[in-house]
Order: sequence, then C-alpha cells, then structure tokens
Amino acid sequence: MKRIISGIITFFVIFFLLSLRAEAKTYIIGDSRTVGMQIAAGNTEDTVFVCLSGSGYEWMITEALPLVEEDFTTGDKIIVAMGINDAMRPSFMPQYAKTINELALNHPDCQVFYVSLNPVLDKPESTVSNKQIDNWNAYMTENLCDDVLFINTHDAVTFLYHDWLHYETSCNRDVYEYIRDFVNMPLEQEEEESKAPDDPRLRHLAKPEEVEAFLAYYESSHKSKGSGGTNAIGRIRQVLQNKLEQVR
Repeated sequence: MKRIISGIITFFVIFFLLSLRAEAKTYIIGDSRTVGMQIAAGNTEDTVFVCLSGSGYEWMITEALPLVEEDFTTGDKIIVAMGINDAMRPSFMPQYAKTINELALNHPDCQVFYVSLNPVLDKPESTVSNKQIDNWNAYMTENLCDDVLFINTHDAVTFLYHDWLHYETSCNRDVYEYIRDFVNMPLEQEEEESKAPDDPRLRHLAKPEEVEAFLAYYESSHKSKGSGGTNAIGRIRQVLQNKLEQVR
C-alpha cells in the first residue's frame, strides 16, 4: 500500500512540474530597440525578453543564446531581433544568417523568426545608414532557410523617433504588437476567405501600393514555398490578394 501511495504521489508531483511548463513561451532576443519594446509591452507572462543595449553578434552567441537555449521546448517561438549594431559591417551578415538557420535546425519543434532591421534617421551622428539596413534585410531574406520566417516590420510600422536610432514608446509598442500578432497567427489553417482581410499582419496596409509592395516582397523572398492554402506562405499570399481587392 505504501508503495502504491508513493507511486501516486510521484505521478502527481511529476505532472505538476510538467504543467508548470505546459504553456509555450515566446523568446525575443535583441538589443536596445528590444529593450524599448520590453518597456512598452509591460507585463507579458508568456514572453521572455533577452536583450541588452549596445549588443551585437558576439553577445548573442556567447551570452544570450547559451542563457536560454536549454529552456527551449516544443511549441516555443524564438524571435531574433538583432543586427542594427553590426549592420555597418557586411561581414556579419553571413554569420547572422548561419546562426539563425542553425537555431531552426537545432530546434525543429520550435518556430524561429527573424525581425527585419528597422530604419534610422540619417544624421551626421548616425553610425549606420538606411542603405546599409536595406542591404542587410535583402541579404537576410535571401539567405535565411525556409524554416525561419522573416517578420518585415520595416515596411509595416510608421516610425516615430526618439533619437536617430531609437523610437518613441508608442512606436515600440506598435512594433511589439506587430511581432506578437505575426508569430501568433496559426501557420496552418483552413481556408476562411471571409476572414482573410482581418489578418493582423496586414492591418498597417491601407493603400493598394502598400499591399502590392508587401505581396511582391513575399513573392520574391519565398520563391521556393508552395502556394497551397494550408502552406504558411501560400496562406499569406492568399490573404494579401484578398486585402488588395478590398482596398482597391
């Protein structure tokens, strides 16, 4: 009897411990811009921010990822929002792409995302230019593997600047909410044409030319993806087509 009771107790202890980590988490790894998002987002129990002002590639691979990588589990979302402090050095682009692709390879049960570098104000004190940012984003869309989804906040948010590099709190909140909505959209879902225009990834697109530009971006950066309705990128294509018809 004691053995049976002991076994039951052990079962419930294990069940309790597992239940503590039952909910999938979202990890956002980034620099000072991510610090701004964390402040703007407020209390987010299901989101783990790993961010440091002024950080770059070396910090990401030697401190940030080792700190949390062992905690990644099935269903987690891993978001890398870094690169602005390295964008003036093109030699870092292959290193970022390789590391992020390996992250997706090493954690196939998680979803991995990379957030575009967002614009700056071109001023004398700026250490990176918008041209360098555009080159960086183009490289990443071409060289990230199919298992990494690119979140194009660069073309989706209206940016309000605090200084040449950082944004106002309201803007940081917009960026965070766009990312949150993007990663929480089911990757596979049944066709629901009537709901397609409400896709949160498109709420910032109000003009035909904006929708067409976004559609062109996805068509060019995901050429190898399928076009079926249950395919993630195919679904986005379909939603964009519906949105285009709506705003014309």
